[in-house]
Amino acid sequence: MEKQALESFMPHKGKMCLLSRATAWDCAGRTLTAECDIAEDCLFYDPVLRGVPAWVGFEFMAQSVSALSGLCRQTKAEQPKLGVILTVSNLRIDRPILPAGKTVRIHVREDARDGNVIAFTGEIFLEDGKAMEAKLTVLESDSQNPEAVLPKEQK
Repeated sequence: MEKQALESFMPHKGKMCLLSRATAWDCAGRTLTAECDIAEDCLFYDPVLRGVPAWVGFEFMAQSVSALSGLCRQTKAEQPKLGVILTVSNLRIDRPILPAGKTVRIHVREDARDGNVIAFTGEIFLEDGKAMEAKLTVLESDSQNPEAVLPKEQK
């Protein structure tokens, strides 16, 4: 599934959608594999590094989680939910730069769910091995209003 189709059920559009495509997903198993082609037109491209700093990988993971949620809800004819990253933990970066001209593969898996709070494992691979991994905790909102997920003091 290419970027344009992904954008139909993700809140990320245009340059804000960092994923190039989803290559595999399993709604029953709650997993998704996506790819991002690292190019100079990427929102986070750094010409000094000639690539994207690896810390941007957690956003690749978060958008893959969003794609998984939206895709699985779409199969049930449900509206996508808004999500907010609550935590990124156990972050391990094996490659400081995701180089231009390469394609990274992102794999996310839902590990646990407690109501609207969901824990995921995310991994990012380059052609020669794992570049990064992390645990993400996400809050899904039942509201379509982004302000509904903000704490009261931030509204």
